[in-house]
Amino acid sequence: MNFEEILGSVVAALKEEIGDDLSSIQGFIDSQGRLLAKQTAWIATSRTTGSLKDDDELYEFFVENLKTNTEGFVRSIAMHTIITIEKAWNAVANVLWGAIRTALTGVGIPNSMLPETPPFSA
Repeated sequence: MNFEEILGSVVAALKEEIGDDLSSIQGFIDSQGRLLAKQTAWIATSRTTGSLKDDDELYEFFVENLKTNTEGFVRSIAMHTIITIEKAWNAVANVLWGAIRTALTGVGIPNSMLPETPPFSA
């Protein structure tokens, strides 16, 4: 077995499996991050010189809303990351265990004795 060939297959599998995911999450981070930054700036400006300057109750409402929006943003990134990690695992594990199965099959090992690709576990 040629380790460079296996490495090339691993890299190719990763690019194929998660390449689009990386660019899509970047777009999400950019757009949602921009909105959260605008919301933050609006709250700060409104509290210091605008309509929230003397309204503690409404100020707290908007700060709590910012917290909720931020938590949703971060949770979405985390979930996307977990899915991407699982896809990466599957791509790499399929190549590696596939190489083992191919080699073992080539020397006559029966299918029932070949190792199965282990599932991803977080």
